[in-house]
This record gives sequence, structure tokens and C-alpha cells, in this order.
Amino acid sequence: MDVAKELENTLARNAEMIERVAPEDLDKPTPCAEWRVRDLLNHITGGNLMFAAALAGDEVTEEQLAGDHVGDDPVAAYRAAADAAAAGWRRPDALEGTMRLPFGEIPRPMAQSTHLMDQTVHRWDLARSLGIDPDIDRDVAEDALRMMKNLPDAMRGEGRAFGHAAECPDDAPPWDRLAAWLGRDVTFGPVA
Repeated sequence: MDVAKELENTLARNAEMIERVAPEDLDKPTPCAEWRVRDLLNHITGGNLMFAAALAGDEVTEEQLAGDHVGDDPVAAYRAAADAAAAGWRRPDALEGTMRLPFGEIPRPMAQSTHLMDQTVHRWDLARSLGIDPDIDRDVAEDALRMMKNLPDAMRGEGRAFGHAAECPDDAPPWDRLAAWLGRDVTFGPVA
């Protein structure tokens, strides 16, 4: 799979999904128990800003990721952050060496795959919150699930990056199996 191409595609498609978020949707719950839709949009926009900054060689801290990144125009904010991140990944040296992120230093190809996985699973979260089809590419979801199967138990649980794996039928679509593996309740919200 061409991770760079799939990431750009996912970023563009996420922006299109965010266009469907009405002001009254911003306070809806998400499969991430502590987040409302607005929090989720801040997280994925902030994630794009984090990768853009790291790719530009800037130091990135947890504090920079907190706060309101979407303001009064979540679509424009997300698009600007996604464009900046995509431009960073297009640099000729984007995959060379390592990248320092708030959770550690990792090889850049792994950082790019992590970015794609994060945007993919949160696309699922947003779709479930809105009651629409997540329309996630099967290969992207399957690759993200394979990548996350190596998730250490130390990263799971209360107050950690991921919840404990949730129940999900083996024959469920790969995006549901990915979400469940990362701790989401696949029965959350209205189903498209």
C-alpha cells in the first residue's frame, strides 16, 4: 500500500465528512467516552498540526495539541491543518530518519502509518457519532488493524491512549474490527 497516497486520500475524505457536521452535532457524544464531536474534531485537527510541525523540524509538545484548534469553522481549520501535514509528508526527506512526537521518537515511516491509522479510526468515530457510513477503504482498515495488533498492553486501559479490546464479530468489516481492537464499542450510536 502507498501510505502517502492513502493518507492524502483519507485527509481529503475526512474534510468532506466534516462538512456534514452541523453546529448542533458538535455536542453529540462519540465512541471516545470523554469526547464530544467538537473534541474529536479538535483532536484530529491538532494531530494534523502536530505532524506538520514535526515534519517542519519544530518541537511538538502535548500542550500544543490541547485546546481549540477548530474555532468557529471546523471545516476550514481541518483543511488547513490537513494541507500542512500533507505538504510535510510530500517533502523528499519526509521518510528519512526519526521523528520526535509527544509520545516518543519513532521512525518516520512508522509515524506516517500512525498518522494514517489515527485519521482512519477517528473517521470511524465521527461517522458513528453522525450515524453515517464511515466509508473507509478496506485495505487501509486492514493494514491499520495489522499494525495495531502489536499494541502493547501498557498502552491500554483507563487514562491511556487506547481502551481494552472490545467485542466484535470476526466477520465484521475491518473498520469495525479496528475500532473494537482499539477499545471502541461497535454498537455505539445509530448505524448508517
